[in-house]
Amino acid sequence: MNGWKAYAAARTAMTALGWGPARIIVAEGFAARLVGMGAIPARAPDGNGYVLVFPRCHAVHTCFMGRALDIAFVGGQGRVLAHYEHVVPWRFLSCPDAQLVLERVAVASPESAGRPPRAASGWELVP
Repeated sequence: MNGWKAYAAARTAMTALGWGPARIIVAEGFAARLVGMGAIPARAPDGNGYVLVFPRCHAVHTCFMGRALDIAFVGGQGRVLAHYEHVVPWRFLSCPDAQLVLERVAVASPESAGRPPRAASGWELVP
């Protein structure tokens, strides 16, 4: 899944997650995937956040991140398979059935979230 298909699936998943409005960045090249959210500011000039989309991806890490991230693994047609909030640096996550991954800078504290966050600790594999 790449390009417009990834964009469409990301929009569907973002709607289901309530992650909007936001600017979507599709990370297809090696450099964009390597740097990830590390080089993206928390907010765009218009005040909206950014969501980074990793097409053809089923595992991510938060090494070298200076802030917590919200991460969602997405399957075909934009179905959310797993969702983690406030993933701190130096964590590894995987979901073998995912076709793309969404990342954004964490927006709410775990205490103030409307539902209990599913926090990742160490390496976590979602069946």
